[in-house]
Amino acid sequence: HHWVWKYPEILHHDISQGNIMVRVKNGKMYRVLNDWDLATWLNNERNGPTSLFHTRTKPYMAHEQQSVCWEGPHRYHHDMESIFYVMLLFVCLYSNPHKKIPHFKDKEF
Repeated sequence: HHWVWKYPEILHHDISQGNIMVRVKNGKMYRVLNDWDLATWLNNERNGPTSLFHTRTKPYMAHEQQSVCWEGPHRYHHDMESIFYVMLLFVCLYSNPHKKIPHFKDKEF
């Protein structure tokens, strides 16, 4: 994400758990950020996203963007806040990369 923001100067706008793919090949982990429909160029942000429908995944949206008073523009730190929410979800749901934590009602206390 940082490389895409810094060099081609693109903001993603819709970072969520469903838009991050991970695969392991020969013991090395590769991560890919996909679904670039809402992405915009930094120097041309007023032209809007490439998609005609401008919706985001609300649970991962930056807090500031969920306010009815927020008028933009979308910034790098908004995407970083979305990445934080994705990481938080993974930490809460998985005990290791291959084992999901059982639902609370299934746990014995």
